[in-house]
This record gives sequence, structure tokens and C-alpha cells, in this order.
Amino acid sequence: MSDHSNEPVSAASPAVERQLIEILYSQLYVAVPSEETDLISTGTLDSLKFVELLLQIEERFGIKLSLETLQLDQLRSVRQIAAFVLEESSAGMRRPSSQS
Repeated sequence: MSDHSNEPVSAASPAVERQLIEILYSQLYVAVPSEETDLISTGTLDSLKFVELLLQIEERFGIKLSLETLQLDQLRSVRQIAAFVLEESSAGMRRPSSQS
């Protein structure tokens, strides 16, 4: 079993982080102190804003998120969310489309 939290994040991650910060600021009216800030434990995101963030991520990055497979620990900071988005984006390109 590998622990993804110790793996290096792609060089594309800063661009994704900037887009996430822009979503948080312009769409959710949330200012994020740093990419490492725990958005959940600091109360920066409440449950409604968290759900809105997930919807914005789906729209902006063109990925489909499954609530059954989401793990909150993957989505606590902008940096973790960026890594998750990149992973989901690349996984989506490897998966065959299940839409009929």
C-alpha cells in the first residue's frame, strides 16, 4: 500500500493551486492564508461551502467526483486538493467513458 501524501506533487500543481484559490475567493468568498492551511479544521470551509467547492472543481476541471470515494483527508488544504484534482484528471484520461 502506498501513501500518496509523501509523493511529490506534479509541477503543474501551482497552476491548479492558483485556480483553486481563485475559485475559493471569487466564487465562495473565502480568503485562504496559504496553500497548506487546513480548510476544514480552521473553519475556513463549512459543509455548504465544501459542497459548493466540489461542484466548482467538477465544472472548472471537467472531472466527475464520486461522493462514495471521496476521502476528506485528501481535501483538507489547497495543496492536497490540487494533487487530488491532478490525480483525478489523469485517472479520467485513463478510464473509458461510462456515459451512454
